[in-house]
Amino acid sequence: MHVRTIVQSKSSGYAIIVGRLAQNERHSHFSVHFVQELGAPVSVTVDGATHRVGPGLVIDSWVPHAIESEADDPVLIASVSPIGAHGSAFRRLMAGQPFAPLRGESAEIKKRALELLKDDGDLEARAAHLCAALNQLAVSRGAGLTAELDPRIIRALQAVGAHTTGFLPAADAASEADLSESRFLHLFRDQIGMTYRKMQRWIRLAKSFERVCAGGSLTETAFEFGFADSAHFSRAFHEAFGMAPTVLMQDSRFVQVR
Repeated sequence: MHVRTIVQSKSSGYAIIVGRLAQNERHSHFSVHFVQELGAPVSVTVDGATHRVGPGLVIDSWVPHAIESEADDPVLIASVSPIGAHGSAFRRLMAGQPFAPLRGESAEIKKRALELLKDDGDLEARAAHLCAALNQLAVSRGAGLTAELDPRIIRALQAVGAHTTGFLPAADAASEADLSESRFLHLFRDQIGMTYRKMQRWIRLAKSFERVCAGGSLTETAFEFGFADSAHFSRAFHEAFGMAPTVLMQDSRFVQVR
């Protein structure tokens, strides 16, 4: 049995870690988190208060938090962008709060997550089943899948996301949105709640997460995604994900699904 399986879903945008938690220090990021215990108790610390995860806990975008497990049992951490349909559904579960526990057991998600740690069978199919179970949770408890962004901003974000390293000059993104650069930057901040520059940095980190999980070297990944060196990259990665990139490179396997 593997220590950790990492799933990247292209269609829904999930980045999922199933397995032993290792270290996870206080951090914050753009993604919405869904955390679920798969064995021993897991806790999340927010604003100095510690809360039991239980059958599931949703943590909002940019909320500083740390996740801790009481044993070496596996845990599920699913991250998704808050501006997509799936992330928006999870955000509705919080009703404006920084985090919210789920009521009732997410048995199907737990079953599918544990299957990902087995060595036999079709790993990609099992990962797809887990993503489908997460989608069902978002639909059933988050009142459906809807996105509320201006279509011009969606076009710009799609262009940034399609770029290999996530770097697209603001002028080019504005052109994708059919706006002047100044109007685009104003609308972007109004719609997303952060500057275009900050969003680009997050996208670069998210893409670097994928590259590291796929076995890319720290030095090559750092330069590819615009960091001065591997030390600079490691610091930024730790601030965003609460762990060093080397943690994900150890005893993990990576699978992509559509």
